[in-house]
Amino acid sequence: MVKNVAVTQAAGPGWVATYPNSLPKVSTLNFTNAEQTRSVPAFSPLADDGSVRYASLVPTDLVVDVVGFFSE
Repeated sequence: MVKNVAVTQAAGPGWVATYPNSLPKVSTLNFTNAEQTRSVPAFSPLADDGSVRYASLVPTDLVVDVVGFFSE
């Protein structure tokens, strides 16, 4: 899946990770303070059930815009 991931109104510095099944050891997006609004393009494989999961170090508003999908 190709998407744009944006974070805004975070409780503080942190990170967001996108992943199909288990939490990865790397983040998708990092932010350094609560006032930041940041976005990045992200590529994520889908889980077997077709879902993508999201995790954040701190509470935040997350906006995800799906751009498209790749087939194998």
